[in-house]
Amino acid sequence: MKILTYNCHEAWIYQLNRLDIELDIVVGLPGRPVPDWDSRIRPQPKNSRLISLSQSQEVGRKYDVIICHNITNLLQSKMIKAPKILILHGTLEGRFAIDKTQLSKLDFQNQIKNYVSLMNIHVMSVSELKAKSWGLDCEIIKFGVNVENYFQYQGLESNGLRIVNNFSKRKDIVLWDFYQKSFGGMNIKIVGINPDLKQAEPSKSWDHLKKLLVNHRYYVHTADPILEDGYNMSVVEAMASGMPILANINPSSPIESGVEGFASDDPNELKRAAIKLTENHALAKRLGAKAKEKVNFLFPLEVFENKMISGLEYVTKQFK
Repeated sequence: MKILTYNCHEAWIYQLNRLDIELDIVVGLPGRPVPDWDSRIRPQPKNSRLISLSQSQEVGRKYDVIICHNITNLLQSKMIKAPKILILHGTLEGRFAIDKTQLSKLDFQNQIKNYVSLMNIHVMSVSELKAKSWGLDCEIIKFGVNVENYFQYQGLESNGLRIVNNFSKRKDIVLWDFYQKSFGGMNIKIVGINPDLKQAEPSKSWDHLKKLLVNHRYYVHTADPILEDGYNMSVVEAMASGMPILANINPSSPIESGVEGFASDDPNELKRAAIKLTENHALAKRLGAKAKEKVNFLFPLEVFENKMISGLEYVTKQFK
């Protein structure tokens, strides 16, 4: 099977590495912090090649399925005759918060609903929250993780870790003010592309990222429950690495406070938890072991693989 996709989420796309497919990845898209495939996040998937948008649209180029990650991708693939899957990675509210749009949510939902129905586009969402946000009836395909791909947790560096891109543009989504109140004065390393944060820097490679995860004491995740889930791929990876998680309360969070980490909407309580983990290495290892156990149960990579295969088979049959 030959698949076309657009380079919007290296970590998500890399999961397709599990499938027996040929993969064309469109790079050089506008608005991306790195124009090419960013190997600092993930290695380029096997049996894949990087092509330009114009190459993807060449007459005669044939694909079995096109995987889109946003509305722009749908428009970019409009003239290519092939079944399409739209993956919902974010909430509609989150998108509106970033773009500062004044559009009516209901009007936008209706427009998208009509478009995907008219064009016979199969929609899949990475979480229940995202599916509900867009108002679309779609299959949930949570990202997966293989705990065997990660190193053994050490936690020898007593400080915390957070992985996030474009922090300053996503302040509402990541609860920036709450994060500062909770962890101000704490030594927390921020990894990612964040030009406005001098202390932040991206990882050098996926192996380097995995080493950062197992070397730091705890992981931090804060997110507005309306705009974002209580987890993302970085949280799942941190748990797979055996890290305890500190987070605000979120209905979709996999963290039970006191079991896999600590969760609270009280900044003072979270700061006390961070100090406790800083001072108590044994506690961090114990909570992190529980986090690893839970993520192995909730986010197995095999489930992602099977759902993706089913989705690809479904759209190819529908298209015929």
